Amino acid sequence: MTFRRSSSRGHTQGNNGIVPIQSALGDAVKKMGVQRAVTEELAREAFLDAVGYPVAGMCSVVRLDRGALVLATANTALSHQLQMDSELLIAKVNARLGFSAIHRLRFVPGTS
Repeated sequence: MTFRRSSSRGHTQGNNGIVPIQSALGDAVKKMGVQRAVTEELAREAFLDAVGYPVAGMCSVVRLDRGALVLATANTALSHQLQMDSELLIAKVNARLGFSAIHRLRFVPGTS
């Protein structure tokens, strides 16, 4: 998502004057002190997209805790499968975020 800025103050623009929204909002998010919450929500969306619709209904992201994405799953078999696929899932989530926010997956009992 992009928008046009009337001034180039503080942001680098291309020839067409369009600034990525993450760049434009980054400073405001940091000043408001909600960077962690924003990162957690983006990670939640990226993870559910990475696992796909059928699996997303059987698990949920509980929180992002010091680089660990904490997941609640419907059963231990799903936890085991996600753990086996964790390297790929973490790479997909971090690629979508644009930085390495997730370093491991951690599972807790629960329902989705």
